[in-house]
Amino acid sequence: MKKLITLIAALTIKFASAQETATFENLSLPLDSFWNASGGGIGFENGGLFYTTKYDTSFGGYWASGFAYSSMRDTTNGTYTNLYSAKPGTGSNSNTYIVSQNNTILKPQYAGDKINLNSLDITNTMYAATSVKYGDFFATAFGGNSGDVPDFFLLTFRPYVNGILTNDTAEFYLADYRFSNNSQDYIVNNWRNFSPNISNVDSILLTLRSSDNGNFGMNTPAFFCLDNIVSSFPLTINSSQKSSFEIFPNPADNFIRIKKSKQQQETITIFNSTGEIVKRELIVNELHTIDVSELCKGIYFVHLSLQNENQKFIKN
Repeated sequence: MKKLITLIAALTIKFASAQETATFENLSLPLDSFWNASGGGIGFENGGLFYTTKYDTSFGGYWASGFAYSSMRDTTNGTYTNLYSAKPGTGSNSNTYIVSQNNTILKPQYAGDKINLNSLDITNTMYAATSVKYGDFFATAFGGNSGDVPDFFLLTFRPYVNGILTNDTAEFYLADYRFSNNSQDYIVNNWRNFSPNISNVDSILLTLRSSDNGNFGMNTPAFFCLDNIVSSFPLTINSSQKSSFEIFPNPADNFIRIKKSKQQQETITIFNSTGEIVKRELIVNELHTIDVSELCKGIYFVHLSLQNENQKFIKN
């Protein structure tokens, strides 16, 4: 009976902490700067979610896809040289927020977990908002010369359920010029709260569509900003069984052991909570020991090159 009571208490604590809010304030970013994995990394964690980032080092280096986090406050430069500033000039109620490209995915930090996306704050980037209003080298100003062209800039949330991309969607208009009364046309220039009402899904694909398109796709700059992402995570008994490798002990003091199902050569990479690489080793055997004694206290993520997941451990 004592063991049963202990188990129930543990589950109660876990359920009570199942809802989390990603505010991005713990990512330690100086004002008027941004992180886009240019110094290494595959993404970052916040509020129970993992945000994948890809930086391509070719052609001098550029942010190729995924999410970046930012504290930029530039509300004067509306060109492509200012990719990381939100139109309002700050986060929703703090300094730090995230900037997203097209076709990004919101997913739980633990493989196999489900997610309920309860609400989040959304706004345009300075670049996209300026392009929509005035046009640029590629894009035309929304509404056209007459103001009557029914233009739109749309963010769509589309969930994956059991590995399959569904047709269920939630939609948020970043700009909407489809009204018969032109005075109702708008561009989102401030932070707006949105509740997608998406529950018990694997992950959520975020896509952009615009009425302004050319031979190479959408002309409207494919960027938007998010903050205060409120999610909850339904607990399933199968979550731990879906992991492709194990980490123990966790929390750890001086070392961790990685146990995987197959003996094959692959690279193991450890990232800190801001996405920086702190350790990288080659792993071959099914059981591998890694010295983490020199790491500072905190949360870290382990990524195996042949596994499509990241797992977290805590360094004491």
